[in-house]
Amino acid sequence: MKKILSGGKTGIRALILCLLFFNVGLAAGDKEQERTNQETMKLTDGLEVKLIYGPDTNGPEHFWPGGSLKDLFLKYWKARLSKNWEEAREMEAPYFQEMTTAGRYRMYISGGKKQEWAELKLVQFNWEEEQLCRIKMVLYFRLENGRVKKVHLSDRWVKAEGNWYHVIRDGFFFPGV
Repeated sequence: MKKILSGGKTGIRALILCLLFFNVGLAAGDKEQERTNQETMKLTDGLEVKLIYGPDTNGPEHFWPGGSLKDLFLKYWKARLSKNWEEAREMEAPYFQEMTTAGRYRMYISGGKKQEWAELKLVQFNWEEEQLCRIKMVLYFRLENGRVKKVHLSDRWVKAEGNWYHVIRDGFFFPGV
C-alpha cells in the first residue's frame, strides 16, 4: 500500500482504478443475483408482471416445497391479476366455492380501479400446519397518475386430497367464510 501511495499520481490512479473495478464487479454480481431471483408472468392482456424473490427467500429453487404449488400459485395470480375471475375461482378451496356466489366473487376480483400491475415480490414461506402454508408477499402497482403503491398480502394455500387450493380470507367481503 505504501508503495502504491508513494508512487505519486500514478500510484493513486492505479488504486482508484482497482477500487472502481472491484466495485463494478460487485455491482454486476448483485445484478446477476437479482436477475436469477426473478421471473416474469405474462398476463392475458399482454402486460407482464415481475415475480421477484426477496433477499430472505434464497431464490426460487429454495422457496417452494414442490413444483405443483409453484405452478398453481403462478396460475392463480396470473388469473387474478388478469381479472379472470372464473379461472381464479376454480382454484379456491372447495368449501369457499360452496359458500359464496359466483357473482360476489366476480365483483371481488373484477372490481376496483384500473391499475397497472408492476411486481409481485415473494417475502416469506411458512408452514402453518402440515397441509396449510402461508406466503407473505408485496404487490406493487402503478396508479393512473404514475405513482407506485404497494400492498402487503398474506396468501394461504391448503392441500386437500393431494391438491393445492387457494384460501381467501376477507372478513369484509366474505363474512362468515
